Amino acid sequence: MKNNIYIQNICPDCLQWLENNESNHSEEEFTTMQETLSVWVKEKYYPAGANIDKNGNCEPFFSWSRCELCNGLAGDRYKYNFIDESK
Repeated sequence: MKNNIYIQNICPDCLQWLENNESNHSEEEFTTMQETLSVWVKEKYYPAGANIDKNGNCEPFFSWSRCELCNGLAGDRYKYNFIDESK
């Protein structure tokens, strides 16, 4: 099962939405996130939880890349686990 876990780099707003169902997304970012998640779920690719390090932390890091869920601009990112059940 562990081989089917993949890490996506997501923004703080996407993390907040996945963990607490609330966020500060713009309307466009929220729509993009929902569309991305919808496609991924149809492909049996599901959110599985924050990527926690050996010390029990989920630390942000800066990335120049856009958020992989909402396509938000560069900024802080968190590693988030997704499970691929299509394999």
